[in-house]
Parts: sequence; C-alpha cells; structure tokens
Amino acid sequence: MGRRVTSMGRGLVGVVLAASLCVATTTEVQAAQDPAKANALFKKAKEKLDGGEPYEALELVTRAAEYFEHPAIFLLKARTLRVLHRYGKALAVLESISARKAPKALRKVRSTEIAQIKAAMKTTGRLQVKVQPANAEVLYKGTTYKGGLDRWVDAGRNKVEISAPGYQATRRTVTVEAQGSSDIQVVLKKAVGKVRVVVSGGLKGVDVKIDGEVQDVSDGRRAGDVVTLTLPVGKREVACSRGALLELHKVTVALGKTSVVRCSQIAGSSKIAGMAIGWGGVAAGLALASYGAWGLQSYFADIEKAENQGLIADTNKHYGGALYLASGLAIGVTSYLLFVREPASDAGDTALAPVLGAPVGARAELPRP
Repeated sequence: MGRRVTSMGRGLVGVVLAASLCVATTTEVQAAQDPAKANALFKKAKEKLDGGEPYEALELVTRAAEYFEHPAIFLLKARTLRVLHRYGKALAVLESISARKAPKALRKVRSTEIAQIKAAMKTTGRLQVKVQPANAEVLYKGTTYKGGLDRWVDAGRNKVEISAPGYQATRRTVTVEAQGSSDIQVVLKKAVGKVRVVVSGGLKGVDVKIDGEVQDVSDGRRAGDVVTLTLPVGKREVACSRGALLELHKVTVALGKTSVVRCSQIAGSSKIAGMAIGWGGVAAGLALASYGAWGLQSYFADIEKAENQGLIADTNKHYGGALYLASGLAIGVTSYLLFVREPASDAGDTALAPVLGAPVGARAELPRP
C-alpha cells in the first residue's frame, strides 16, 4: 500500500507543480523568480533521476529552487538526496517544507519520504571522507565521488580508495555504526622519486635541466660532482651543459626509487687532468706491486734452493717484496677511488636504465651567439 501511495504521489508532483506555476502572477513572486524556467528545470531533473543520473538531477533541481520555491521542487530534491544516500540533508529539506502550505497529494509524498529515510537510517551510518588535494577522488563500491565522500552507508566495515593525479593512491577501511557517524581526513602523498645526477669534472659551470627547466643547484653542491633532485614520477629528460657542450639523457623516475644519470661526456680540463693522474697512479701502483711480487717469488726460490743444498738461506728479500706489494696495491687502489671511479649510488637506491631509443649520452655543440 505504501508503494502505491508513493508512486501515485510522484505522478502528482509534476501535475500539482505545473498547475501552481501556471496560476502564479507577477505580483505574487519576486522579480528575481522565474516560474517557467523553474518548471523546465524541474522536468529535466525528474527525467535525469528516473534515468539513473542522480548527480545531474540534483544540480538541476537545486537550480530550479533558486528560480521558484515550490514544495514539489523541494520534494524532488529530497528524493534525489535520498537516492544519493544523503539522508541527513534529505530530512533537512523535507523539514523545511511546510505541510500546511503544500497540497494534499504532496503532503502524502512528504510523509512517505520521511518514513523511508528514517527506516533506512536505522541500519546505516554516515560516512564522511575529506580529502587533500581537493581534486582527489573517492572510490566506494564501484562509484567514484569527486572531492570527497559524504553519504550514509551500510553499518559495518566499509572500504574506500582515494586517488589523485600525481599522488600516491591509498585505501582505508572505516567501521561505521548504525545511526552513527564516521569522519576521516585523508591527505595524499605526492608520487615522487629521485634523480641523482653525476657530472664528471664537477658541477661548477654546469647547468642541469629537467624537462627543459634549469634546476637550482647551491654553491655548496657545485663544489662536488653529485646533485640529487626530487621529481614527480614518470619519464624525464635530463640535460647537462658545460659551455658549448650538451649531454642529454632520458630516464624513468619510479616511486620511492633513485635513478642515476651520469654526465661524463662534458668533462672539463680539470677532470681530464684528474683522470690522467688517477690512471698514472694506478699504473705506478701496479708496477710497484709487480716488483714486490717478484721479490717474494725470488725469496721463496732462494729458500727452496738452500733446502735442496742443505744450507740455511740468508736473505731478507721477503721484507722488501711484501713492502713493495702492499705499497703498490695501496697506491693503485687509492688513485682509482679518488680520481677514476665515478660516485656510486647510496645503499638501497636503484639505478634505472635510460629509456630505450632515447639519445642517451648524446653530445652536441650548443649554438654560439
């Protein structure tokens, strides 16, 4: 019986509103009101709601109420809010309608709506999800809500997923009690990774650009040859330029990872000199180490010869050999570490390979003015 009353009431809403709007005179309404426009928006809103588009219906019926405040318009708005599970707001709209001023048919519809909303509120609770950034979307049971969520949901554990372009998506499980309210605030973290740029010869006099934008590198960092930049995830182009030389790399920045870009084609004269010193030290170390190894070999050969002849070997070659070997290794390793080896990434960082097909390590002459 309740369903029959509801369907009949809904059918009468348009009729009653149309009749009321037709008899309205210009002396009874304010200059800002437009009954004809309100009626047109009301009809479109009802079509949208019946067609399963409650959000569009809510926007239309809200505009209709601005042009002409009629009980039928507010009843449609309340029904739309009920469909959207915004029970609290729907009740507020219904309570704002004066039952004494509404036609009999609309009073029945109003009573039915209030009864349905209160019945639904007994087994549901209000869930409000506030988000940052403001353009974040909340996914709840297959439906996406832009800018946050505010609706009544089934009592119990409810799962929501919050996402936004350029931010890390997150999931939350919220327990909602019947006739209760649960509010949560979700602040998304930016989706960023790091790019470590290693410049042979040091950063002094070098411009580092990411996607064409010059990066601000402090004087303190320019004293070294490594700069680490925090960037949004995605594919990036890294450009290093020193004077007329330009080197381009393309790299993928991954979430929470560090990609390493080595600009080694634009080395200055100081770097070339350092490399020469480094490899010279490595060569000298190898020579000393080889001489020390020969000395040790000669020592063991003398020991073996003396034992074969039944004599006692009287030699101290092993001291000199060990000293030359240790000194040579120390000089060679130190020269390599200080002047030759490129700085390695930190522990736990992941060096990502440049994108295939990109002009990796490309060296070009910049146009001279």
